[in-house]
Amino acid sequence: MSRAAVVLAVLTAVAALAAARDCAGDVVLSTAAEVANATDCETVEGSLDLFVGATLPLLRSVGKDLTVAPCGAGQADLPALTTVGRSVSLNLYPIFKVVLLPALRSVKRNFKLELGNVRGMDDVTVDIGALQFVGKQLEVICSLGAKTSWPFPLFLGSLSSVSQILLQKIGDVSFPVLTSVPSLEASYCGDITCNSLTTVGQLSLSSTGNVSFPLLESAEQIWVSYPTVVMHTLEFPSLVDVCCSTCYFQFRGSNVTSLSVPKLQCVGSLIISEADALRSFYAPALEVVSLQNPGSSSESNAGPEDWANLEILDCMELSSVNLNSLQSVDGTLSLVNTSMVNLASFNSVTHVWGIRIQLNSLLKSFAGLDSLVNVEVNFHVFENPVLSDISLLNQQLRVGGNATFDDDPALCCSAIAKFAYHVQGTIFTDGTCDSSC
Repeated sequence: MSRAAVVLAVLTAVAALAAARDCAGDVVLSTAAEVANATDCETVEGSLDLFVGATLPLLRSVGKDLTVAPCGAGQADLPALTTVGRSVSLNLYPIFKVVLLPALRSVKRNFKLELGNVRGMDDVTVDIGALQFVGKQLEVICSLGAKTSWPFPLFLGSLSSVSQILLQKIGDVSFPVLTSVPSLEASYCGDITCNSLTTVGQLSLSSTGNVSFPLLESAEQIWVSYPTVVMHTLEFPSLVDVCCSTCYFQFRGSNVTSLSVPKLQCVGSLIISEADALRSFYAPALEVVSLQNPGSSSESNAGPEDWANLEILDCMELSSVNLNSLQSVDGTLSLVNTSMVNLASFNSVTHVWGIRIQLNSLLKSFAGLDSLVNVEVNFHVFENPVLSDISLLNQQLRVGGNATFDDDPALCCSAIAKFAYHVQGTIFTDGTCDSSC
């Protein structure tokens, strides 16, 4: 570009800035004439509604709400916009596919991007890559049919502060610099990557692809259900603390062979269910399943029948469990429909509120529970077809409530009778046991 052309460009830009003005009140653009009349707006004091394609090259701030909800073709291009005083709402419809907000950094309240029935989604473009701050909720959803997702990646490389993230039926998602968020919920999405996140309140991942949270240390509630891709290992390698009066870690679904939380020390409730491909669960540092963090004096109104449970349910392939540091479960320890052959994974457990052992097709004995000395309430054993030895228990074990043995055909009736030594309440034997031994 010649020197004269450069000078002309600079003079043109200066002239444009000189002509820029503040636009008072709300601005509604629904015709080309209205757009032409607003091209010199540098600020909009009220709200800005775009119902047609528009390029507003000088606009730097919107005092209240920005709404893009076009009725026809075109694109919304706001190259200089940096701040929105309240909320942003972007709605993409069949032939309106481009929204460019390359300089937008701050939205005081909510940011919502909704994809409607867009035709030919490959050329959809939404540029919000500079977004750093959303005061309340960031919501990106696809409102197509129940099984249709938007194959469009969402990369927010600058987002560092937001209170709540809600993602639904979109593609791969990445938040590379976000370190903390009170709530992150994603459903029917692609891969979820948060490589800097260390703290989260509620983390809910339902029917997503691969997940990566390598630095996550603390959470209140983690819920991972039905991943859509095959993962050899689902791991939260840095997770230490999920411990409070309403905290839990739950996993449900197929496609995961190994679940690993190698540093987890305390959890409010731990529930693994319907994981028919899961073969191993690795939590060697877990010490307590409790309503409150060790050392905390706070009290909770939640009862152990509702929280503080360790439940492994309907994991038919699960045969390897490492809970070698686990000492106590303030709620119920439930093992239902697993492939464990003994209970050696629980050899450090001394105290539980209750026990439920049911439908474990390979479980032959109670070997491994030799440290258990206190079951506060009930000890229930149901429908374990090859269980034959319940004598491998600590002689100091006391069961504060009742014990039930129901439909355990390989177990000696006499052994059940001897178990009464441990039980302060009543033993119920309504099912089948082997009287011949």
